[in-house]
Amino acid sequence: MGFIMVMLLFAALAGRSNLMVVLSLCACVAVVLYGAYCFGILLESAKRMGKGDLDTKVDDKYLTGAFRSFAGDLNDLAGVAVVAAQKQLKSERMKTELITNVSHDLKTPLTAIITYVNLLKEEGTTEEERKSYIEILDRKSLRLKKLIEDLFEISKAASGNIQIRRQQVDLAEMVKQAVLEQEDRLAEAKVDCRVSVPENRVLIFLDGEKTYRILENLIVNVSKYALAGTRAWITLRETVDDVEIEVKNTSAQELAEDCSYLTERFVRGDTSRNTEGSGLGLAIVKSFTELQGGSFRIETDGDLFKTIVRLKKKTEGWQEKGTEAETGAIVCKGEGKQFG
Repeated sequence: MGFIMVMLLFAALAGRSNLMVVLSLCACVAVVLYGAYCFGILLESAKRMGKGDLDTKVDDKYLTGAFRSFAGDLNDLAGVAVVAAQKQLKSERMKTELITNVSHDLKTPLTAIITYVNLLKEEGTTEEERKSYIEILDRKSLRLKKLIEDLFEISKAASGNIQIRRQQVDLAEMVKQAVLEQEDRLAEAKVDCRVSVPENRVLIFLDGEKTYRILENLIVNVSKYALAGTRAWITLRETVDDVEIEVKNTSAQELAEDCSYLTERFVRGDTSRNTEGSGLGLAIVKSFTELQGGSFRIETDGDLFKTIVRLKKKTEGWQEKGTEAETGAIVCKGEGKQFG
């Protein structure tokens, strides 16, 4: 527009038409004033955003051309900054909650241990009472040990300081074995677990120990939070490119529409934190799955709680070579279990 006005002005001067000269000059002044107006709006908005006011957007109602485009860019930038600020606030809040929850979960068994140690020191304690106290001490110390181990596991996974040792495993057999080992826990929770796996062997190269831990955590999660007297389903599906492990159960507590927060560290389905556990179970599942190139997600439908682990049959950066792959050994190291 400014270029056209300048051309008109030159044309008017060349034609020596006083009216055309005046009109052209007025047009040029109008363009300059409009440009100054637009620039002022943009400058004021940029200053306001610079001071932290990201909620008020640039009013581009009367802006055109490059000015409107620049206003749109400023608004987009403000939107990105707002999202980043929200993420930062969420991160800070979660850090605070993490410290609070860690303190609570470490303090609870530790307080019990100190209490029962003092009771053992008291004179006049009967042998029956001593046995009872020792059993409680054993249970609380194991809980504390499990919590510390889980904390180390998730810390190593988060920092990337963890090795993945792939080997050929029969995932169908591993699923059945994991459920079998948690039968007593599921029976105590009054949850009837149904397992559906392919009849053929599902051979895939994975870290056996970490994959077993994924299955174990998912099943333990069912035993803790499923509604008593209901069924749970564990289904293994195989496709050409990947395998999918689906675990679903009816929740004992009302579920939120979005339960993705449950994969955060030290978050429990039992918000009162009355159940025993570290609050790291699903966070470990997510970390160990992603470390192996897979994905983990949570879905809810009313009171139906569903976790889905998807693992690729082939991932970049490793090859199906080595003694174990060649001999077809199907082992879960570290657990003393053979699958095959």
